[in-house]
Amino acid sequence: MPPASAALVIPEAKPEPKAEPKAPRGFGAKMLRGRVWWIRYSVDGVEHRESTKSEREIDAERLLKTRWKQIGAGRFVGHKAEKVTVGALLDALLVEYQSNGRRSTNSLTGRIEHLMASLGNRRACDVTGATVEAYKAERLTMKSRRGGLVAPATVNRELMTLVK
Repeated sequence: MPPASAALVIPEAKPEPKAEPKAPRGFGAKMLRGRVWWIRYSVDGVEHRESTKSEREIDAERLLKTRWKQIGAGRFVGHKAEKVTVGALLDALLVEYQSNGRRSTNSLTGRIEHLMASLGNRRACDVTGATVEAYKAERLTMKSRRGGLVAPATVNRELMTLVK
């Protein structure tokens, strides 16, 4: 038995270092390949891998969170489809008309001419209702080949090619 005058010394508990919170399971991962960060995620059972084109881990986290939000909102189209332009889609439509021998190929060529000039370089996923309304307003102020203003029906027919 220890003497009564001796105080009992209790060692202080050291705080454990905080571990970084793990990402939820099943929501993808970030990977370092060489010096560039990549992300990996799956949608409808299909795995997608995408480069962040960055050497910073925070950029990979941000891109992965962006993809989560797109998937959750039902707006995910995939990183390959994001690169498709309106011009490429209109060219493909024209080739399809020509290969099937459609008689309306000439009228389609005239209709997509102005669309290509205004929207051809835009990504297809970036074309919104506001973009279409701006195109309408711009096109209705232009002159037609006959010298008068372009008729609203002409603009509507041009825009119908975007639906196809």
